[in-house]
Amino acid sequence: MTRNAITKGMIAMNRKGKKVANKPKAARKLPKLRPAFTPGRVVIMLGGRFRGRRAVFLKQLPSSGLCMVAGPYKINGVPLKRISQKFCIATSAKVDVSGVDVSAIDDTHFRKTKEDVKADARVAKEISEGRTEPLELRTPKEKLAQQEKLVSALVDRIKKDAVMTAYLKQPFSLQPNEFPHLMKW
Repeated sequence: MTRNAITKGMIAMNRKGKKVANKPKAARKLPKLRPAFTPGRVVIMLGGRFRGRRAVFLKQLPSSGLCMVAGPYKINGVPLKRISQKFCIATSAKVDVSGVDVSAIDDTHFRKTKEDVKADARVAKEISEGRTEPLELRTPKEKLAQQEKLVSALVDRIKKDAVMTAYLKQPFSLQPNEFPHLMKW
């Protein structure tokens, strides 16, 4: 029997011909959160649609290990979203988020259901056929209520400080002869 012929349920053989038990895969460990990422810390996003934008770190999501951040949308156009900590730089700026309840939102809040995927395909087909009436909002009302409650509390905290509001609105960019590894974040 060759190594390629080993299937589930068969016992593997090592090089010397001795039987070796198939080991179960280890459970996936969550990535360790960097110490600079604390709730309320302003981060600069380095990748994706919102690269160069500042957002407020809220928490690490329990099942995926991704970071939950919010712009918030009313201030700088960054929605409540998940992002890997690899694509963020933590700055020294902080926002007081002590009154913001983030416990209700977890990874399931961001996942699409099978119905959402089917609806997206249906909407894409209708758009290609030349639909003229406005599209319906498919996001469940309870998700929108949770998100609006969180974002409104965050906006109230940020609007108290005019300097922080201006800081979050300003996109991050580097000029010639500016080196990020020499900057104090």
